[in-house]
Amino acid sequence: MVQFLICKNPACRFLLNLGEGGRVLSPPELSLGKCPECGHPWSSTCSHCLEPLEIRWLEKLPHCSKCRHKLRAQAA
Repeated sequence: MVQFLICKNPACRFLLNLGEGGRVLSPPELSLGKCPECGHPWSSTCSHCLEPLEIRWLEKLPHCSKCRHKLRAQAA
């Protein structure tokens, strides 16, 4: 089941944690159909390895647990 969503906009990459009190919300349960920062759609996969998104926090920054890339916005 999807636990994190990330904005598809490479200049944004807003990260949304769907877990709430030990319960994971499904996308239809979300009130946010699009990224609140830029209005782009969500993705449930890593933009680098295209695997289902699982987050690992390193140095207070989110990284993909599988390919270990930082999940951050690209400089414009």
